[in-house]
Amino acid sequence: MPHRTDHAAMRSVASSLAVRIFSKDARLRPLFRVLLFLAVAFVAVSVADDAAASLAFLKPVRGAWLPPAMAYPLVERTLVCIVLVALVMLFRARLDRRSVASLGFSFRAPWLRLTVLGAVLGAGMQALIVAADRASGAGRLLVSGSPSSIAETLAIFVPLFFVSAIAEELPIRGYVLQNAWEAWGFVPAITASGVLFVLLHLGNPHSHAQLGLTVAGLAGYSVWTGLSLYWTRSLWVAFGSHVAWNVFEGPVFGFPVSGFEFPGKTVFAANVGGPTWFTGGGFGPEAGVSGLAAMAIGLALLYLCFRLGAFARVPDERESYAKGRT
Repeated sequence: MPHRTDHAAMRSVASSLAVRIFSKDARLRPLFRVLLFLAVAFVAVSVADDAAASLAFLKPVRGAWLPPAMAYPLVERTLVCIVLVALVMLFRARLDRRSVASLGFSFRAPWLRLTVLGAVLGAGMQALIVAADRASGAGRLLVSGSPSSIAETLAIFVPLFFVSAIAEELPIRGYVLQNAWEAWGFVPAITASGVLFVLLHLGNPHSHAQLGLTVAGLAGYSVWTGLSLYWTRSLWVAFGSHVAWNVFEGPVFGFPVSGFEFPGKTVFAANVGGPTWFTGGGFGPEAGVSGLAAMAIGLALLYLCFRLGAFARVPDERESYAKGRT
């Protein structure tokens, strides 16, 4: 029979093997950190959804300015945003044992200027889509709604898209991309975070109507935001563009927002015809050639800003794995 020392040696070998598999530099390996984060986030978001369903129609939430049909998404997105921000900060500080600022949402950066730049680019890309639709004969804009109804819509949906952008950018382009960057380098990281972004949107209405273009558009936007992080060393441009893209896509121009028909009164009503491969059809411009062309132009303008040194003075708060490594 084996001696006790043999059992101890076997346990020691197994323990050593487990440490090598699951840890690096006395930390859980980045891949396992991401998987654990996604699992915990899935449960936490489900709980937030249930909480929102019970809160959204209470009288204190359902004011005269907030119709019941719009109360749920606003409350749900706000709760989800709070939960995800808390999880990201907790995981980054405690599990990664790295600075939260290195995710790109540092207030040491010129955050307002970067956010405004992103918003200008996001709004500009939507304006390019409208111009392309009009030039091709695929669509035109009509003034829609009264000033009061438009103001009501903007008062509801600008905050909604604000918290939605944080709830997507900080976990995906922040936590997931940074850990994948640490493990594999930037190009695989932007690919991995892009795949996650695409998968999270493929359950939306109309996403499978022209699946190839939908995937291309979502992946293209992931590349756009990922490169904005790389060039500016922050998430503020990505955040600003995300908010403005959705606000101008839905409340301003009246396009579907990633497959969801816009429910409120919009500034303009997009009367879109023509081929869906060009306009994006029921999913919205993300699934059309017009959207891809607008993203390419927006990315070229952002790269021009980078080459001209517009971001040279942005503080570099990245971790060592992200400095000088692609």
